[in-house]
Parts: sequence; C-alpha cells; structure tokens
Amino acid sequence: MIWTGPNEEDDVSGPVDIFRDMHAHRRWARDQFIGATKRLPPETHDRPFEIGRGSLLRSLVHLHEADFIWIEVLHHEAKNDIDDARFRTVAELEAALAQMDPRWNTYIEHVTPASLETEVQRFSPALNKIYSIRVRDVLTHVCTHNLYTLAQAANIIRRLGGEVPPTDFPMWVLAGRPG
Repeated sequence: MIWTGPNEEDDVSGPVDIFRDMHAHRRWARDQFIGATKRLPPETHDRPFEIGRGSLLRSLVHLHEADFIWIEVLHHEAKNDIDDARFRTVAELEAALAQMDPRWNTYIEHVTPASLETEVQRFSPALNKIYSIRVRDVLTHVCTHNLYTLAQAANIIRRLGGEVPPTDFPMWVLAGRPG
C-alpha cells in the first residue's frame, strides 16, 4: 500500500510539534556524542584534526556556542562575543549545556504557529551587518547545524578508534523520544 497523505483519522502533527521533536532529537543526539567522547581517553578530546573545528572537543563546544548565540537571538539578547576556548574539558562543556538547555526547553515549549513566523534580528560578524530572520528559520538552522557538526564529530571519533553512536532520527524514536 502506498501512503497518499493524511486522512481524517490520522493524528498529524503541526509545525510546532515537528520543531519540538527536531529539538528534542538535537539535544539527545548531541548528548549521545558527548557520551561517546567521554568513553575515549581524555587526551584524545583535543587531538588536532583537519575537520570540523579542529578537534572533537572544539567541535562539540562549537555546538554549544552556536546554540547559545541563537537562544540569545531568540530572546532578543544577542551576543557575539563568545570565547569557545574557555571550555577545556567535556565536564566544563556539560556544565554549560546544563545551564543553557533549560532555556531552549522553555523556548520550544512556548512556540506557537504564529511565533514561528515572527522575525528576530542578528548581527552577523561575517557580513558586518544586522539582518532579520524568521523564528522558523532559526529553529531549522539550529537543528541542521547540529546534524552537520555531529557528522564531523563522527568522523573524528572514528579516526580516534571510538564507537560512533547511532543517532539517526528513527533511533531517537526507538529510544522512546527522550528529551
């Protein structure tokens, strides 16, 4: 049987539920990679590689920094003066994530279809200008950026001899949709 689209009996999630799922998966996948990193010897965490941000730890820190910038933008408190070198260990990164994640959780819980269409402003150092972007686009970017960066981290973990965690979206569903 070929699925031809939803019918009246289907429980179809709207865009808000899709974004909530995407962000729960984003956090879960990131945390799986942090776990995989912790299973590697600590001296390998900052070993240089010509991929991602230059090391496994720097790549994971980059996720935090990007997520931090965007949650600030969404709260109209944008900052661009982030120092990702301040995290020297996975434990320090985890502590920072534990402080930031509740902000994301609260924001995502309060997203509405109307708020997805509102615009926020961000200063781009690369463009040297302020630009406007829809909340829907920010939320999409944060999730796709996470996937892209975790793919780079997967490459580094493999090169270090570690085991890459299975973090595809169906794995999150099979894990009970945590987050």
